[in-house]
Amino acid sequence: MKVLSLCDGMSCGQIALQRLGIPVEVYYASEIKDIAIKVTMANYPDTIQIGDVRNVRYEDGVLHTEKGDYNVGKIDLVMFGSPCQTLSLAIPTEHRNGFQNKEKSGLFFECYRIL
Repeated sequence: MKVLSLCDGMSCGQIALQRLGIPVEVYYASEIKDIAIKVTMANYPDTIQIGDVRNVRYEDGVLHTEKGDYNVGKIDLVMFGSPCQTLSLAIPTEHRNGFQNKEKSGLFFECYRIL
C-alpha cells in the first residue's frame, strides 16, 4: 500500500496500520515539526519525509514536494491529522480563532486541497 500522510505528526497513521497488520509499501509523510520528524524516523526509518503540506501537490501520478518529485503512480491511502490548536476547547477562548490561523488549524484546507 502506498500511503500519503499529511500533517503526519509522529506517524500515528503508521502505528495504526502496523497494529492492524496492514502492510505498507511506501509511506510519504508531510510534517515540519523537527521533534515529530525525529520520533517518526526513530520508529519508522523508511519513511519518506516530503516537507510542508503547503508545498505538496499530486498530479498525474507524480507527488510534487519541496523535497523533490516522486513518481508514485496511484496513492492507495491519504490521511491527515490537521492541527487543531486554534479550535480546541482546551485552550483559552482568546486564542481560539479557528480556521483563520493558516499556520495551525487552517492547514485543514491544504489537506482538503490535496484530497
